[in-house]
Amino acid sequence: MNPRVRNLLWAAAVLCVALLNIFDILPNWSTFLAIFTLPLLAILSRRKGNADCGVCALKQ
Repeated sequence: MNPRVRNLLWAAAVLCVALLNIFDILPNWSTFLAIFTLPLLAILSRRKGNADCGVCALKQ
């Protein structure tokens, strides 16, 4: 999956979780859990070798 599309989907999912939390549909910890998935996504994309970071772009 394209890293930009994946990042946009992640951001949309976090916003949906935050809105559901505001309307008291989800518990409070769900927003924190959704936000803390970003480092997990970064680690997984780094392991796959398709990290899309500024430092990697500068090296090329």
